[in-house]
Order: sequence, then C-alpha cells, then structure tokens
Amino acid sequence: MTGEYEGSGQMGYQPGSVSPQPPLRVQQAPPPPRSAFRGVLLGCLIAVVGGVTMVVLLVVGLGLVVTAFSGAAYSEGTHAGAKVQEMTVSGSPRDPKVAIVPVRGLLASGAFPLTGGDPARLLEAMLEKARLDMSVQGIILAVDSGGGAITTCDIMHKALRDHREETGLPIVALLGDVAASGGYYTVCGADYIMAHPTTITGSIGVLMPLLDASLLLKKVGVTDRTVKSGEFKTMGSMFAERTPEEWEREREILDGIVMEMYERFVQVVAEGRGLDPEEVRALADGRIYTSKQAKENNLIDAIGYEEDAVEKVKELAGLASAHVVRYSRVPSLRELVFARTATRDLTLRLDGGLPPQLLHRPMYLWSPVAPVAVE
Repeated sequence: MTGEYEGSGQMGYQPGSVSPQPPLRVQQAPPPPRSAFRGVLLGCLIAVVGGVTMVVLLVVGLGLVVTAFSGAAYSEGTHAGAKVQEMTVSGSPRDPKVAIVPVRGLLASGAFPLTGGDPARLLEAMLEKARLDMSVQGIILAVDSGGGAITTCDIMHKALRDHREETGLPIVALLGDVAASGGYYTVCGADYIMAHPTTITGSIGVLMPLLDASLLLKKVGVTDRTVKSGEFKTMGSMFAERTPEEWEREREILDGIVMEMYERFVQVVAEGRGLDPEEVRALADGRIYTSKQAKENNLIDAIGYEEDAVEKVKELAGLASAHVVRYSRVPSLRELVFARTATRDLTLRLDGGLPPQLLHRPMYLWSPVAPVAVE
C-alpha cells in the first residue's frame, strides 16, 4: 500500500523501511556534592587561627598583669638620637629614682653597623634621659667592657664628668666581668668605683694593632705598588714591604703617638682617683688586676654587688629609699627584622678579632684574643 498521511507532507511507513528515531537527549551529570573534606579543612584552619590569636592575647594579658603586680614598668623616650626605655628593678615608683646605665662591649664608633655602633652617643642619650627626669637622684654605671677606640672612650669619660657638673648628682660605677683599659678609663669619670669580687680591671695603657703581610704577599707573587706623596704616607700599612731601617723610623713616629695617648690615660686616672701621676705610672704598664689588687692600689673604692652599689648611691644622694630602674636602648625595626644576624657568634681571628675599621689606630683596649659580638 502506498499513500500519504493526511495533513502531512511526509511519506507514511512502508514495509522494509527504517522507522524514524526520536532525537537523542544528552543527559548532564548532576553536580558533585560539596566535598566534606574541604569543609573540615576550612574549619581546622579557622580553629588554628583562632587558637593562636587567643594564645597571643592571653600571653599579652598575662604580661601586663605580671608587670602590674611585679612592679616592673616601662617608659620610653628619644634622647640624643637614640630611643631609651627604662624598666623597674625594685622599689616604689613614688620614691626617688636610681638609674642603672649599662656600658658593655667594644667601645668604638661603627663597630656594630646593625645597631648604629656608637656607644658614646648611647651613653649620652641615657644620661640625657636621666637629666631630664627630675625624679632621678643618682646613677649606677654598670660597666662590662675591655675598652676600645681612644676617642670613643674619651667622649664617654667626658660625658660622665659633664653630667656630674651639670646635675650635682652622684655616679657610682659598678664593674662587671671586665672593666679594663678603655673600660676603666671611662669609669674614672664617676664619683665612686665599686667592683665585683671577680672583676678584672686595670690594663692602663695603649696599643696600636699592626699587621705585616708583606712577606706572605711576596711568597704568592703579589707586590705593593702604592703611589705615595711622602715617605711615611703608607706608615702602618700591612702590605708595604720595609727595610729594618724604614720600619725603625716608622716605629719612632708611632711610639710618639702611642706614648702621648698613654700620658693622657695616666692623667685621667690620676685626676679621677686623686693619685699622683707617678703612682699611676707605676701601675700603668698594661697589666690587669683583680678587684682585690685594684682596691689595694686605690684604683677602685670598694668591692661589692649591685645592691651594695644601690646603697652607696642612696648614701651619697641622701636617700632613705629608692626606685631603682634599668635603662636600655630600644631596638630598631631593622634589628628586629634581621635579629638572626645580631646573634653573638664566637670567632677567633689572626687580627685579634677586631673589625677591620679598628685596626691600625691607637686603642685603649685589653683584648688578648677578642671575640667580636654584635651589642
């Protein structure tokens, strides 16, 4: 049979032909369910952050509580270009203050670039803070240093004398492990010197570190060809080769410089300790002394501890009680960021451990083999 469906333009079904198939529909897969693991991970992260925040807040809170109840209190201020803070050591804030001012490490400008490296300016800043604080009635200069550059030590000594003259307030120096050479030079500006029973002090004298590497350079084929305007322009150079006669002429000049600085050291000790210069010269051959020996030779006034120094300041200032505070320098942001480089590394070097910029200059320094550490 043939024919067409009515109302349709298409041919009807015919035997042997393929029946038309309906159009295929592509079934889209349903979206996967939200991962439960992702939610757990997010929850753990939030919990960890929240926990750390709570711990930090708790620690800060406890610190404030401990500070409030232990009497430890801080105050800050910027003085002479350095930011100085104070912390209560003992006593009531209602009492007159006794400020502990630290002097530590190598006393030389530029020795520690990370921290600014100027102990003289830091001492001046701390003394200025004490001068501006009318409640400060005395100072304990806590010294632990083998000295350093002659000019830095001289500036620090002058700063102490100027402070005494301007304020009329007593300064008691308390010597720590070592207060030798320039460290001792500095404390001669104090009214009273007290040392711990185990202190090493003395070493009154001058040295000028010099190295001669000319023979080593010659062995490896290196020759110094420095052009100079005069015979002594390379005086003290570690690279210039010299004859014995040339070295002898240089040594005479350098000896004159060293001995002039030595005589200044002798005068500072004589004036500070009320001694005759000849008495000081008899002690000033560079040797070090124990606190007992120093006391016997009138280089110090007494042997004791921090509490003894506090009592001495109170006696000199006429105080019945005192609020003892300790000054310290506020570290800069740079130091905090690079704190790892500020760790104390013990290094032994052939040049005695001194930074290169401190070689070949007169030094008020006791440093047999000095490890250099950043302060």
